[in-house]
Amino acid sequence: VSANYSRDFGPTLNRRWDSRIFYSNRTGATSLKYLSVDEQLRLAHHKKLNTTWRYLATRQEVATGTTITQNGVFQLWHQLYANLTTKLEASALRQQLPDGTRRTDYGQADFDYRRGLPDNAQAFARLGGRYQEDRSELRASFIQVIDEAHTAPAVLGAGAGPLLNQPFVVASSIDVVDTRGGARLPTVAGIDYQLVAEGDFTRIVPLPTSAVIQPSDPLAVTYVYEVDPSLSYATTAGWWSAGADFRWIAFSVGSEESRQRALSGRSRSFLEDRRKDEAQVELRGQWAKLQARAGVNVVHYDATRLAYDSQLYHQVVRYRANAGLVLALNAQQENTDYDLPVRHREGHSERLTLDWFAGGGLLVTVYFATSAYRDTQLPAEDLAEANLRLRRYWRRLELSATFGHIHRTRGALDTTDDRIMLVATRRF
Repeated sequence: VSANYSRDFGPTLNRRWDSRIFYSNRTGATSLKYLSVDEQLRLAHHKKLNTTWRYLATRQEVATGTTITQNGVFQLWHQLYANLTTKLEASALRQQLPDGTRRTDYGQADFDYRRGLPDNAQAFARLGGRYQEDRSELRASFIQVIDEAHTAPAVLGAGAGPLLNQPFVVASSIDVVDTRGGARLPTVAGIDYQLVAEGDFTRIVPLPTSAVIQPSDPLAVTYVYEVDPSLSYATTAGWWSAGADFRWIAFSVGSEESRQRALSGRSRSFLEDRRKDEAQVELRGQWAKLQARAGVNVVHYDATRLAYDSQLYHQVVRYRANAGLVLALNAQQENTDYDLPVRHREGHSERLTLDWFAGGGLLVTVYFATSAYRDTQLPAEDLAEANLRLRRYWRRLELSATFGHIHRTRGALDTTDDRIMLVATRRF
């Protein structure tokens, strides 16, 4: 059951109130009662200054107990002249768990500067910082998370998958269900997905051979993660970035860093310092009917329990033969070297696409794709795919036919999929 209410008011309708209430009750092996109340008030003081006040409360009741969360957030947005934007934010969160309480308070400031240059070019710079305090008063060292929402990647394989929100997850406690179409389809680790540790966090990697998880499916993940029951700590973070876009070339550099220090508690093993430095550059060109773009993104990441250097290259070539025929080639290459823990990952992918607007409401799309993925922690993976899609429009009726052939090799396992999908859509 859900109820939504919105109202614009004030002398010039410069104030807006949004109210959302949601309740659900699920019975069975994984019973769950969930209630959320979300209230937000936005005040536009004038065109260059507005503030937002938000209060979010949730109550989640499961077999192991009840969790009540309350979160209050204040935001201020201000634009100085046409170039400088300031955003201030403060938040207070309180959690009442079955085994105690947790609280998080933070303040954050962001400054964004943008300036136009000759020939429609633009330069930008960003500077920001955050101070946060987390405090725990618990009787147990483990906290359960029920049905954390995630989405499977649009293309399965190549180590892609969602990262769980909490660190220090107990791997044996993870339970993943596919909620496609409102169902709750159970999955099995090692058959439908694989767990990959990345520092303190855990990634869910759906396997392309899964008979349950399909591309872009909604997932609900239940798990238990470990905490220090009496740890209180402060996090200080800062970031900056700068760059310019001259249409034919764009580049940027940036860095973000955070440090944690204990305020009280017995263990320091849950604290982490981290730094990420990043640079990217992209070249662009257009010659009559031909467009091209190529770039590289370089990252250096150094944290207490995770360190790596990565390079990601991308290339796009697009040729428009006429008003109804477009040919495009996309390619990507990735190379990542991990120093902590020692690991190497590399891969590449290519995709050739032909779009033909044949007239009479008929659209034909053909693509061929290949990819290869290597990871010292995972089996080698290769993919070859061919796809044909026909779409025809008659006023409000759309007919679609898709024919696909996929061949995958993952370690010693070969799989071949041939798929046909027919869809009719009537718009009213």
